[in-house]
Formats: sequence, structure tokens, C-alpha cells
Amino acid sequence: MRTHHQGRAVARARKILTGVVVAGLAGIALVGVGATTASAAAPAQTTFVNEGFTGASAGNAYILPSTQSGAANVACLTAKPSAGSSNTGSVPTCAGATDADGSGALRLTGAVNNQAGGLGAKQSVPITKGIDAVFDSYQYNGSSADGIVFYLAATDPYNPTVPAKIGYLGGSLGYSASTTNTAQGLSHAYLGIGLDRYGNFGNRQFGGTGCASDQATNGTLTPNAVTVRGPGDGGTGYCVQSRTVVNGSLNKTGVTNRDQAKVPVEIVINPTASTLAAQENTAVSVPAGQYAVVFTSIGGTQQIVRGALPKLTAGNAANVDPSWVDPATGYPYKLTYGWVAGTGGQNDIHEVNYLRTTTAAGPVPVLTASTGGTATVAHAGSGAYTVTPTVSADGGSESQLVRTTTTFPAGVTPDVSGVTGAGWTCRPPVGQVVTCDQAVDAASPLAAGTELPTLSIPYSVTGAARTATISTVLASTDAEAVTVTRALTVEQQGTTLTVADATATVGDTATLTAKVGSSEETGATAPTGSVVFTDTESGAELCTAKIVDGAASCDVPTSKVGTTGVTASYRGDADHTGATGTAALTVTKVPTEVTVQSTPTSAAYGERITLDVTGLGSGSETVAAPTGTVEYREGSTVLCTATLPDTSCVAEGLGAGAHTVTAVYSGDALHADSTSVAVDLTVRKATATIGTQPGTGGGDPSEGGDPSDGGEPTAPDTTVTVTHGETTTLATPNVPEDATGTIEYVTDDGTVLCTATLPETTCAIPSDLPGGTYTVHPRYSGDDNYEAADGAPFELVVTAQSTELVASTDATAPVVGSKVRLTASGLPTGATGTVTFTAADGTVLCSVTLPETSCETDALPVGTNTVTAAYSGDASFAASSSALVIVVAALPVVEPTPGPTDEPTAPSTSAPAPAPSASADPSATAAPVVPSASATASAPTATGALAFTGSPVAVGTAVALAAALLIAGLALLMVRRTRTARGAIADTTAE
Repeated sequence: MRTHHQGRAVARARKILTGVVVAGLAGIALVGVGATTASAAAPAQTTFVNEGFTGASAGNAYILPSTQSGAANVACLTAKPSAGSSNTGSVPTCAGATDADGSGALRLTGAVNNQAGGLGAKQSVPITKGIDAVFDSYQYNGSSADGIVFYLAATDPYNPTVPAKIGYLGGSLGYSASTTNTAQGLSHAYLGIGLDRYGNFGNRQFGGTGCASDQATNGTLTPNAVTVRGPGDGGTGYCVQSRTVVNGSLNKTGVTNRDQAKVPVEIVINPTASTLAAQENTAVSVPAGQYAVVFTSIGGTQQIVRGALPKLTAGNAANVDPSWVDPATGYPYKLTYGWVAGTGGQNDIHEVNYLRTTTAAGPVPVLTASTGGTATVAHAGSGAYTVTPTVSADGGSESQLVRTTTTFPAGVTPDVSGVTGAGWTCRPPVGQVVTCDQAVDAASPLAAGTELPTLSIPYSVTGAARTATISTVLASTDAEAVTVTRALTVEQQGTTLTVADATATVGDTATLTAKVGSSEETGATAPTGSVVFTDTESGAELCTAKIVDGAASCDVPTSKVGTTGVTASYRGDADHTGATGTAALTVTKVPTEVTVQSTPTSAAYGERITLDVTGLGSGSETVAAPTGTVEYREGSTVLCTATLPDTSCVAEGLGAGAHTVTAVYSGDALHADSTSVAVDLTVRKATATIGTQPGTGGGDPSEGGDPSDGGEPTAPDTTVTVTHGETTTLATPNVPEDATGTIEYVTDDGTVLCTATLPETTCAIPSDLPGGTYTVHPRYSGDDNYEAADGAPFELVVTAQSTELVASTDATAPVVGSKVRLTASGLPTGATGTVTFTAADGTVLCSVTLPETSCETDALPVGTNTVTAAYSGDASFAASSSALVIVVAALPVVEPTPGPTDEPTAPSTSAPAPAPSASADPSATAAPVVPSASATASAPTATGALAFTGSPVAVGTAVALAAALLIAGLALLMVRRTRTARGAIADTTAE
């Protein structure tokens, strides 16, 4: 027996199919020149395949044939790729797959009605040594329909193919035809082993024509049956070969794990002349020329379905070519295999896994090969392709003819007349295909490990230069077909390419040109095709041009300014290599020319001057209108700036005088900058019409005015009145804000009352301006930009300042006939005029002329006198008056004064002494001086008499006070005398 590793190596080798590049078999490289290495002794059996379908990928050894109904083939793998990996094989992952990688199965249908699913192996299996296939099947969790078929189909032993379309769904189980739906069955079908849960697979309506012995279509079902149908093709055949009703069940519902619905199956094909034992169920023997299906249903025991292997005679139902069939046995040389399943009005999940297929009667030969020969051929050159077959040491001996079927690519023409290699005979090419045979003497088979002679097929190269593949299918009737390949590179002529630099103005088109030629010195031909021009930096395609007479030229629009690298790429043609070249495309800005103009051309200072330019244009379909700015300058000073699309602006800062103005356009991404020719502009001095608005009359004097704005000055107040001693602010409205110089307020006689230095427009008149009426003229001095100007005159009236005269006297207790000084105070400094003092009867007592303020009078009679002081006033100060009350006393009466030794008589102790009357006081008869309320009380006279000034009430109060004082003095005297008397008595007593 083979070791496990040897079996796996052979199994991998069996997956190599038509059109598949052999990557390696048992360490032999099949692409390019390789060497064969010997291995251990040939195994007892050859393992064709060992595929579990439990992983997330089954590789690319299988196809999913199309369905008869046109619906999708729903076959898929239930294992979900692990994180970070993906299913790169030809069998897709089932939607919603949840099985872990390594724990899945091949799902043929879901529990969905009217589905068909199938999978076909690209591998072809020779049957000379029998076939033993084992797998596990599962039907579960549906409504119990329909079933699964494991099929075997005949194929060309030297160029095997896989059936491209499976049979009908439902009762056909994807294998057989359907007479009801006129659907076709599997092509070149040989055997279909049906695990038929629903029971329709054996009915006549689910076979093709010519199957009279099948169960009639009377609606009778044979559920839970293993039915084998035979050869068929299209609508013919597929007749029932045998059927066994199972003793358990082929399906199960309510399954949580597919293993609960497992039905293991072993299929043994025995085309030999001897009885063979099953490889899995070794107790089962299969007679010569028969098949056996060994299975154990769910809840049942092992059962076997047997039958004779169909022979494919001429006109067979499988419609196979006679060369596919061994004429000695009537059995096909090779079979392909796969599974199909279907559902109809009911359904089940149908799955299989753990397929292992081996021979049953010893190993078959294993063919390998290495390729070689010329790998690179020059243009229009020639070479040779070689293939060296080997009977691998991993298989049995080879006793059958070995055939190579080599396909050359277009433009590579094989020459069989020059074939070399001992024992090889080649047929004339059929198109690009060359078939060569190596005969093997059946009596002297090629032992395992034998290398066959190298086959060499010469060829010549024509047509397009390229890299192509030469492939060879190596096969015999008793060995699997393998495909080996050889890459062939047909060289092209070299190509030269030059690109010319190009220039254009932005918005215009630029012409790009490249010259293309062959670099070959002899036998050169002109390159054909196109040249693609691209932006070297971004790779963006600019244009494509066809090569005409060795040059390719095309126009490209330009939309941005600058230099761009251009790459011209020739992609080559059948005989020429590609080539590239670079150049520069320079795109310049649109030139501009501006001319400046002003409106008006001559203006007075302060007048609005608008500057504008012409020559910038408004853009075009390919170039947008200019953007940026236009600066109007006088020298380096910017007068104003216009931002496009506006081209004009109002000049700022142009003083009176001559100016030279230039316009400077900044340019933008698409337009060049430019500077205009300078123009002269004259600005005259402005006429300043100042207003007159002195004092608080109408308007804010700070609001200047620009005579250019056309406004009318506010009508002035024509008279300003101010009181002498105060000041007032004279304001001049409508003075231009930017004027400089002074504004003087001048009287008719030329006296400047005050001066405002601009920007101040106000000034205050002196507070000592004499009273009177003045005509005042505002006069603006003018400056560099404004003419001098006079405002309208106005009247300034200075009224007299009010006065508050205060009359007083310095007499404290005047007596009749004495002089009294009268004084006027409170008049402002600078006042002129007179002050007259008059008695109540109008008699003028005295008068003074300012600045004198006092005079004397002795004409005041005894009694209370009201004296009025009257100020005459002058131009600057108003008249005022004040009253003064003076009490004049009569001459005093003088009584003798007691001597110091005289003592008053002691008062009686029986009653108080009477209070002295007021008249008893000599001073009570004195007449006091009483000033008015504004006068200050006079001091007592020098005589020592007590004097009072004021009203009669005050005099009475004084008399009472004197009497009280007199009584108090008498009381004190009496107390003193009493104390003296008491002291005398005390002294007497003491004595």
C-alpha cells in the first residue's frame, strides 16, 4: 500500500485537467525544461481524488455547468473563509455560510423549490483498473424532495471535456431528460446513481426516449429509492438500470447537524474480467463487468444496488465517438464525474462531502512531461518546441499508445516535416494543432519511471509579435490526461520616437507632434497604430493621434499657463515595440494692452474724477474674462484701485496742480500684466464757499462742506448777542473737511476778534469786548487746494453785563449831626459811571464818580433813615441800586456817676426792690443807627453807652434787656451787702 503522503501526491496529480498548467507532480516541473525523479514503488491503487469539500475553497479543478431552466446553478461551499482570507476557487461560498473552514460541505441545492445545482470535475478518470468512489451525502430540513445524483460521463480520452450543461431539475435530479418539459439531460452521460428521496427519478417521464421498461408515468412514486439510470445524451436514453428501495430513509427533517442525516455511499465500477472487492466496504465484492452502489440509509442497514456496466456500442444512447470506447470491452476509456441535484414542488437541502476516488484493481500509469525549446524568437524568426513525456514512478506501467496533442498560438506555424524524436509520428496539422503518437508494445509496457524520447516540433513566426503559450495535452487511454505548457515570446522591432516642443497662447490650441519609426537597420517596416500624448506629471491623456507617414500629430486645447511636460507614448503594433518620448508644451498668457482715461479730463479740486482703462476685453469661449486689479498711480502713489470686472474707480488724493497718471493691470492666471502710457491731468483749486453760522444758530459747526457736492449752505443767523464779560463761539459751517489754513472773524474796522486754525472751524470772541454792536466778517485764508473765501457778515451785539450794587456805611452808632460815610461795593472792575446816595425824600445826600466808591454826609436826621444807592451804569455794565437803613440817635444826656465809697441802701428783706424802668436808664434815650438788611451792624460808640440799630422791635428788646441787666446788678449788690453784714456779726460774736 502507498503511504499517506504518496497517496496525497498522486491525488493532486489527478486534478490536473485539460487547459490547466501543471505546476508540479511528485516534484516534477512541467513548465519549461524539467527533470524526472524516481519515487517509491507504485501503489497498490491509484488515488484519483481526495477532496473533502469541507474547506472554504475547493480550488479550480471544478466547474459549475449551466442549467436547463436557465436559472442559476446554486452549488456552493458552506464553509466560511476565515478572517483575513477569501475563497479564490471556482466554487463560490454559499450566501450566509456559517460553517467553520474545515467543517463544511458542497451544497447542491438549498431547501428551496425548483432549484438545480451541480458540479463537474475537470479531471478524467481511466477505468481500465476499475473505479472506487466513496462520499457522504445529506438530504435534510426540507419537505422531502427530490434527490442527489453522482454521475459518470464518457469523454475523449486524449482531450477530455466536462459536460457543459446539467439535466433538468425536479425528478430528473439534474441528470436525465424530461419528456414533460422536453428538457435535455447531461451530455454523454454513462451512469447516474440517484439517491431519490421523492421517488420520481425512476418514472418514465424523467428519462429520455427509448426507455419503455421504466416505470410508467401514472403518478406512482418510489420514494426513498436508490435508482441507477444509464447512458443518455440530449433527449435520448437515461433508462433505469436498477433500483432498490431503502430500508431506512434518505432524508431527515429537524436536523441540527448534517451528520444526523448522513448517508454514506460507495460506488464500485468493475470493467475488468475478475471480481473486485470494494475498497471501503471490503466485504462487498463486485463481479466482472458490473457496478455496485453500497449505502446505509438513515436508520437503516447497509444495502447494495447492483447492475451490469452499460456497453457503448455503435449508435449508443450516450452518443459518444467510437474512439472514446475500448472496442474490446465496449466500455468508455475514461469518465468524468460530478454531482447534480434538483428540487421541484418540494425541497430539501442537498449536500455531499468527503469524496475519495481510487482504482479498484491496481494502479494506472501516471504521465508527466517537461517542455522546452526556444523561449524567445526574433521578429519573423523560427524556433522549435520540445516536450519530453515520462511514465511517472508514482503510477503503474504504461501499455497503451501515448499521444501528445499540441496547440500552437496564432501566428506560430508548426512544421511537421521537421519533427524529430525517436518513435514519434505526427499527423499533418489541423489548424494550429499537431497530434503526435508514441506507440507502445502492449507486450512490453513502459515501466514506471521511464522517460520517453523528446519530441521536437519546429515552427516559424509570422504575424503579430507577442508572448504566447504553446500547450500540449499528454494522454493515453489508461492514464489521466495532463496538460503542459511553454511560454513563447515573439520579439518585435524596436521603435524610435521623438517629440517636438510646442508653444501656444492660453485659450488657443497647441499642436503636438511625434515622429515614429523602426529602429531596425535591415528589414524595417513602418510602425502603425496611434500615439497617445499625456501630461507627464499627472498622466492625464491630452490627445491621441494616428501615425501617418511616420508622424502622429493632434491639437489640444490650452487652459492653464505654464510649461507642461508632454509624454508621447506609442503602444506598439504587431511587429513594433512601444516607445515613449518627452517634450515641453509652453502655454503663455494672453497679452494685454491698457489705455487710461479720466472723466472729466480737467477738474477742480474735490470734484469727482473717475479713472478707467480700455483694452482688457471680455474673454472668449476658451478663456475667461480677465480678473485681477487695475491700479491707477501717480509715481509710486496709488490713487485708487479697481477690481475686475470693474475697471474704473474714483481717484483719491489728487491735489490742485498737474498730475501724471498711469494705469497698471496686475494680470491673472491667464492674462499678462500691462502698464498704460502715462496721461496728464490738471486739477484746479476749488472755490470754497464758506457759510456763516456763528454762535448756536442752526447746525453743527463741525460739519464741513465740500463745495463740489452741490449743497447749499445753511442760511445763517444774522445777529449774535452776547453779554459783556462772557464769551461765545463763532462757527463756520460748510468748510471743506480737508481744507487747511485759517478762518478769521474781523470787524469793520479790521479788528480780528478771533482766529480758527483748520481743521478747527470755531473760535471764541474775547469776554472783555466792550458793549456795543459790531459787524463781523468770516474770512477763509485759502490753501494749496482751495481759493480764499469770505462768509456773509453778521451782527455781533455785546449787551451790558448786569451788576449787583451793595450799599454800606462804616458808622456804628451815629448821632445826629455826625458825619456818616456811605460806600458802594459789588460793581465789576472796569465799570464806569456814578453812584448817587439819596434820602427817602429824594434828597441827594452825596455822589461819587467811579472808580471812587464812597462819600460822606451829615444830613441824616434823628430816627430811622432809608438811604438808596443808585449806580448809573455804562455801555458794558447795567445800572443797579441798593437800600440802606441808618438809625441816627439824639445827643446823649450824661448823669453823675457815684463815687467808689458810696454804697447803695440795703434793700428791704420783706419785699424785692422794684425793677428799674427803661426810662430810668440814661442810655435808653439814645437814638440807634439801623442799617438796611444788606448793611452790617455797627459797633458800639466810643462813649460806652449801649447803642442798637434796627427796627422798633429790636429797640424794645434792647430796653427790656437793659432793665433786666439793671435788676440783676441790684440783686448782686444786695447779696454782697448781706454777706458783708453777716461777716460783721460773725466778727462781733467772735469777739
